[in-house]
Order: sequence, then C-alpha cells, then structure tokens
Amino acid sequence: MDGFIYGIPHLVCPGKNFERKYNANSVEKNKTGITIGLSEFRTDVIKDAIDQQIIKKSFHKNAENLANH
Repeated sequence: MDGFIYGIPHLVCPGKNFERKYNANSVEKNKTGITIGLSEFRTDVIKDAIDQQIIKKSFHKNAENLANH
C-alpha cells in the first residue's frame, strides 16, 4: 500500500491467499490498478496491463486521490 502514497498504480497477482485477494479487490474497486489471475500470469498479459496503466492516466490520478484521503 505504500506505493499509493506516491500515486503509483498497482499490478496485482494475488494467488490463492484470501487477504491478497481482498487487497486485489480493493485495488480494482478503487480503480487504482489491475488484477491478474494466476492463469493470466504471462508476459503478454503483464505487458498489456502495464501498457494500460501508462496510457490511462486515471490509474495514476486515482492512486494519488487515494493517497490524499
């Protein structure tokens, strides 16, 4: 969560752990990042998710807004 202080969007692969899934859901709900599943943990999917975060400035803005609250 420290990354949000600096307005950094997150790319999360929570695995099977409940707490990590909960955190990943919070990232998605707040539109501060992208969650990928274990079956999606591939180079092409990761690259596409990162590209989306770079192109869509809303991820950065939402992360910064979350940090300011």
